[in-house]
Amino acid sequence: MVKIGEHRTLQGFMPPTTLKADQAHRLVVQVLDRITTPQQRDTLLEAALGAADATEVPADAGALTAFVLGPLRDAVAQTVGPTAAEMMVKFLTPVLAHQAVQIRDQQPAPSEADADQAGPVDGPVTVLIVDRNIQVRSQVARVLQKHGYGAVSAPDVDVALAMCVRYRPALIIAELEADSRDSEKFTALLQVAFGAEAPPVMALTPDLVAARGKRHADHVEANPIMADELIAAVQR
Repeated sequence: MVKIGEHRTLQGFMPPTTLKADQAHRLVVQVLDRITTPQQRDTLLEAALGAADATEVPADAGALTAFVLGPLRDAVAQTVGPTAAEMMVKFLTPVLAHQAVQIRDQQPAPSEADADQAGPVDGPVTVLIVDRNIQVRSQVARVLQKHGYGAVSAPDVDVALAMCVRYRPALIIAELEADSRDSEKFTALLQVAFGAEAPPVMALTPDLVAARGKRHADHVEANPIMADELIAAVQR
């Protein structure tokens, strides 16, 4: 077991964008073995998988990142302590960041259709709007532009990631469902792909109680939201 205060990483292990299931499992177990006893490892891993409603450690980069930064970190903190949990994240961050940066850099440039939907970027601060409904995106963009903000939009999280690379928004306003795994993957990938430069996410959701119990966003607002409430939330 690694002593508290040691900071070693998995240097030299730079995986492909997507791991195989057994590789992801071995990677997580390897790190947990550094900070826990075998009994603690098995107990907390079972708890983390249960919390994630999963039967095995996810191999997909986004899902793995969300699992590590969410249920697994919580389980380690509860079983071993918060210091060990943050150490676990530090061990895994280089691997997760490598995968996230690959995904970020492989995103194609937004299509002309997406760019047309986005509208002009003519404000000093750019806000990215993520919503499946083009009418909602347009309405929110108009409100923001009326108050001096630049606005771009994306219909889904894949296009949103490409938009983040292209426009580097100061804020993301997103329709994030409380039970959406895609939402968890998106925010987790943002965190590790952009690091300290990751834009904050403001989630609009019809279920405030459920959303506030998730790691989908830095700030949560009710959806639908009035124009003046939206601007007040953006200014915060």
